[in-house]
Amino acid sequence: MQLIPQAEFIARMKALGLATEEAPSRLGFGRYDETDRFWLWPWPPPDLLGLLSAMFRHVAPDAYCEAWRPGGSWHEHEPTFIESTREYLLGGLSIPTEHCGALRFVRGEFPALAALLIAFAMGGWCIDDDVCLVPDHARYLIRLSHHGVVHVECRDPSLVGPLVTHMLAEGYPLPTEVPDETFKTPRWMASEPPRAPT
Repeated sequence: MQLIPQAEFIARMKALGLATEEAPSRLGFGRYDETDRFWLWPWPPPDLLGLLSAMFRHVAPDAYCEAWRPGGSWHEHEPTFIESTREYLLGGLSIPTEHCGALRFVRGEFPALAALLIAFAMGGWCIDDDVCLVPDHARYLIRLSHHGVVHVECRDPSLVGPLVTHMLAEGYPLPTEVPDETFKTPRWMASEPPRAPT
């Protein structure tokens, strides 16, 4: 795992069209309604790992993937009990307390990246706990959300169909309802009803 300073990461995201501000609260291609799909987290955690593995088989980076948390900080200054538990889970990654920015994982470091995501899945409750993943090719943006879903946003609308088809073949159809009352219902829920795998 390599530490990427916040300014360097944000400059790269701006160049890729994933950020428009110096201090973004989220990343995105700006075409959410057209190119974003999400899958509900399965439970228990091993099933979440299966979902993430299925996604990475389709959106796999060429060489590396960068993880970023809004604000760029990976540690809490005065953690709650849940945040303290997450801190303990993150301990194996040895992220320096003072690091602000992204974390770059090469392809062979998927177990470490998965551990990071599980740690945030266990204790996320607001947008600051979301984790964005940007593969080096930047055709997709994956976001582990505090709503209990994993979003995949595609750079181009032509990538959405193959992604949904792949995930369906892996046993993960699109959901038929939103995860909670604060989640905005996307337009595609009415136009793309999920199908069972054949």
